[in-house]
Amino acid sequence: MDNSVENKKYRFVVAGWGPRTLAFLIDVAIFIGLILLLNMGVRPLLELILGPDKMEAIYNVEESTLRFGYLINAISGLVAGLLVYFFVPMYFKNGKTLGKKLLKIKVVNKNGSKLTNLKIFTRFIIGIWGVEYVFSLFAVFIPFAISLLFSLVNQYHQAIHDLLVNTVVVEDEEILVEFAKKEENKITDEENKPVDVRIER
Repeated sequence: MDNSVENKKYRFVVAGWGPRTLAFLIDVAIFIGLILLLNMGVRPLLELILGPDKMEAIYNVEESTLRFGYLINAISGLVAGLLVYFFVPMYFKNGKTLGKKLLKIKVVNKNGSKLTNLKIFTRFIIGIWGVEYVFSLFAVFIPFAISLLFSLVNQYHQAIHDLLVNTVVVEDEEILVEFAKKEENKITDEENKPVDVRIER
């Protein structure tokens, strides 16, 4: 059957705390591991660019050393985050990081539609890296804790990065609730959209 003339509507179930937490821990472990590896390369690279005299001056002032450490971690976090939260989801499709792939959950728009690559990138840059990682470097990980709290108390278990771009983490298995040929049933393009995500089966 030609998919271009089919009407398919799916219902998704919001991912439970167990799978989502385990997927999160897997991704964070990979993320931190990559940051540690990248830090080993970023610092020598900056030393090469800035020169030994500049580096010595930086390390002679405690405040400058602290700022330099933030810079290195921010750069490493950006590269590691792009790998974990952008390129891997682009490869697996449907907003799946390695952790989400293993735990059979994924990220979709709140109306159930598939994420575009731009949406995956925006979710990472604005929410995961910008708010939850970089801000946390300067605020003792308070933004990260607030994001976790948000996911505990709101209806769809959305962290800050999900709230900012209107996404939700759901179980990978879709429940088909309607299937018909557009030609036979006069289904309009407006009607041919995924149904909203629901909370429980």
